Amino acid sequence: MSRTCRIPSSVFLASAVGALAAILAFSSPQDAFGGVASRVEPDVAHFDGTQVVGPGECAECHEPETAVWLGSAHVSGGKVLTRSDEAKAIASALGVRRIKSDERCASCHFTLQAQEDGRFKAVSEVSCESCHGGAAGWVELHNDFGGTDSTAESETPEHRADRMRLCDEAGMHRPTEFVSLATRCYACHLISDSELVAAGHPIEDGLEFLAGSQGSVRHNFVRGAGVNAPASTEQRRVMFVAGQAVRLEMALRGLARDPGQGECADSLKAAVEAARGVLAAVAERSELPTVAAMLEASDLGPDAVAPALLHAADVVRKAALEFEHGQDGTGLAAIDPLLPIASDS
Repeated sequence: MSRTCRIPSSVFLASAVGALAAILAFSSPQDAFGGVASRVEPDVAHFDGTQVVGPGECAECHEPETAVWLGSAHVSGGKVLTRSDEAKAIASALGVRRIKSDERCASCHFTLQAQEDGRFKAVSEVSCESCHGGAAGWVELHNDFGGTDSTAESETPEHRADRMRLCDEAGMHRPTEFVSLATRCYACHLISDSELVAAGHPIEDGLEFLAGSQGSVRHNFVRGAGVNAPASTEQRRVMFVAGQAVRLEMALRGLARDPGQGECADSLKAAVEAARGVLAAVAERSELPTVAAMLEASDLGPDAVAPALLHAADVVRKAALEFEHGQDGTGLAAIDPLLPIASDS
């Protein structure tokens, strides 16, 4: 666990549109859509640096995925951040002397790891654990295929199901759990901090979960026989709806923290309406009770107060999880005209 991976640090959020959602590994429809217990996280935006092991631990077994990641905007965006006049202006307005050392900035722009002195250090740019969660609690579970001599190829379906369940319970945002993973994406790509916004930080950088996930970093290596292949049409349909649902949920939660007036609140309200518009278009093309429930719960009006916003967010999340785990995408061909084109991430 003490192994160090020497990788260039830093990535600027605006240069990495779609990238945070992009570290996805796709599996079979049964693996992707079935059998995982739904859970509503009490603090969906929280990231625990005390659980970070660093990208070197992941790279040991995930060499092809790591190679693709090293060529992505997650890594190359670092130079943009350190040289960007916009970033310097935002930091100055916030009184931040060094972005990489400030937890408020670095929590999204880097991978922070707790140190023995209680401080947090950026051990990498946006990396594996930024998307999949701090791995200290689940990395050994993730690596256990059923015994000393077992491999991913020899693992039994029963053991794999148990392993995935244990990883979920330990806090892993698994690649085939789209709602869970999209939550990590929008935790950084949808800003709800009014002080950051007042300092000039962009609120929403244009991330669309499906498009971002199908850029350069798709990580479809396990079922793709070593090939970074795109998701199937069926998976894309489910990802599209799940991503819009999470965008709606996170915007509602952001408004609950700052339900007043101002640029931040106005932009979050716009994000709510934009997500609702997409989901309404989905509802027009396919009869989905879960999507109808999301739309009904989030129809609150411009003056909704925090308790109502949080209740709506909870309903949306539960409906999104029910949708994801109850759909394999085969019956959603009618929404294909709504699906975006992959972005270059």
